[in-house]
Amino acid sequence: MKSVTMHVLAAACLSALAAPAMADAYSTVSFGNVTITLTDLNSGDGIAPSITFLPNANQYEGNHIYGEAESWAPRDTYLTMDHTSKVIGKSLSDTIDTGTAASSASIVGSSSGAGFSSMSLSASAASGVDAHGRYFGYATVPFTVDNTSFILSANTMVSFSAKAAINTDFTVGYTAGALEGEMAYGRLTLYAGGSNAGDATDMEEQVQSVYYLDGGPSGAQSAQWNGTMTASYSNLGSTSATGQFYAEAEVGGRSVVLAAVPEPSSYAMLLGGLAVMGALARRRKAS
Repeated sequence: MKSVTMHVLAAACLSALAAPAMADAYSTVSFGNVTITLTDLNSGDGIAPSITFLPNANQYEGNHIYGEAESWAPRDTYLTMDHTSKVIGKSLSDTIDTGTAASSASIVGSSSGAGFSSMSLSASAASGVDAHGRYFGYATVPFTVDNTSFILSANTMVSFSAKAAINTDFTVGYTAGALEGEMAYGRLTLYAGGSNAGDATDMEEQVQSVYYLDGGPSGAQSAQWNGTMTASYSNLGSTSATGQFYAEAEVGGRSVVLAAVPEPSSYAMLLGGLAVMGALARRRKAS
C-alpha cells in the first residue's frame, strides 16, 4: 500500500513539474456614438449649412468586415471571415475561433448619415508548449473610400466625431525556444475630404501597440487609449462641393510558443510531494 502511495505521489509531482503556463495576446478596438456637426463658415452669405448624403454608387461595396485566426498545433488551423454589404448602412457581424485564436467583428449600420452607429473588433491568441496562435481583423465603412459621398453647402465645415477606444495586451512577451515574441496592436482611423482643390481635409488616426523587442525584458505589457476622434472637411468655396467620409478599424497580434518552464506553484507542489515521499520512506525504513 505504501509503495502504491509513493508511486502515485511521484506521478503527481512529475505532472506538476510538466504543467505549462499559458501565454495570451489580446486586441479590442471600437467606435460608438457617431455624430455629425455642421458649422457655418460665413454667416453673411445667406446660405444655410446643409449636407446631403448620396446613394451608394457601387451596389457591392458597402460596409465591410474581415478577419483571420490561425493556430499551430495541436493541429494547424486557418480560418477567415469576409463580408461586404451591398449598400452602406447595413449591419454586419461574425466570429471565427480555432481554439487558440479568435477574431470577432461587428458593424451596427445606420440608414442615414455616416452609414454606421458603432463598430468594434475583438481578437485574441493563446499558446502553450509547441502551440501558438495569430489573429488579424479589420472593418471599414465604406469598403472603398469613394462611397460614402455627400454634398456639402458652400462655406460649411462638416465634422464627423465618434467615441473611440483601443486596448492591447499580452501576458508573457517571449520565452526560450520561441521563434518570435508576442505582440498586439489596434488602430482606428476617421477621414473626411472633398473634391475641391484648396479645401481643408482631415484624418485622425489612433494606434496602440505592445510588442516584444529582441533582447528586451520579457513579461506582461499593455497599452490603452480612449477618447473622442474627429475628422472634418471644410468647403471653402461659394458653391456646393462633393465630399467623402470613411471609418476604419484594425487589430492584429500573436502569442508565442512556450518552453516547459514550471510555475512557482508547481515547484511548491513538487517540493511538498517530495517531502511526503521522504517521510514515507523514513517510516518504511524504521519499520
